[in-house]
Amino acid sequence: MQSSHFDAMTAMELRGLIARREVSPVEVTRRALDKAEATQGSLNAFFILMSDKALAAAKAAEAAVMRGDALPPLHGVPRPRT
Repeated sequence: MQSSHFDAMTAMELRGLIARREVSPVEVTRRALDKAEATQGSLNAFFILMSDKALAAAKAAEAAVMRGDALPPLHGVPRPRT
């Protein structure tokens, strides 16, 4: 699946793909970061992008999926942190 398709999906659709192992949280997070970085110059939507932390969280989420852990709602879907 092309990562550009993620742009039109809801969080619940992405979560379903992740839970079924059709896409990885790392793949989805990389797409979100790429898009944020590509538009930051014109939109200035982010104060700071914490790419390393986002990718670390995505890798941890992917490990939980691969282990077969019980997954909470929206597990593996990138989201802003405060």
